[in-house]
Amino acid sequence: MHQDYLYVIGGLSANQAQSEIYYTKVASDGTIDYWARAWPLPDAVFYHTVVKNNKRLIVIGGKKNDTETSQQIYMSTIDTNGALSQWLTLPSLPAPFSRFAAVATPLTALATPQYSTQAIHVLGGLHEEKSRKQVYYSLFRLYTFYLPVVLQQ
Repeated sequence: MHQDYLYVIGGLSANQAQSEIYYTKVASDGTIDYWARAWPLPDAVFYHTVVKNNKRLIVIGGKKNDTETSQQIYMSTIDTNGALSQWLTLPSLPAPFSRFAAVATPLTALATPQYSTQAIHVLGGLHEEKSRKQVYYSLFRLYTFYLPVVLQQ
């Protein structure tokens, strides 16, 4: 969710990974408007994770099919009307992951008047169908995305 907009990003339909993205405006009474299509993802994925970083959506990893897992990271900017910009490809995860948690957290100590800095943490999940307990993080400042670093193994 971003402001009053709700997004459905990728997923699985009829055993096929999806790249389509839909969004709608949610009214104050909880009703929704019509669903509009947004720019599709460059790759169809399911079991991925999405985090919101200010006015950006970031799609991380996921499964492409039953045997192939993605390590790609994509970012799109949210317009004032809820529409999304074309997706940018960011540096990849250090390994392909699916079914993991991710969170974006502000780093006020690194913020300046011109930039807000956030960290994106990727926690656990599956790699080659095995459970992982690593935590990866990247600093995110505007359109700069630093490579993930392993914090815990």
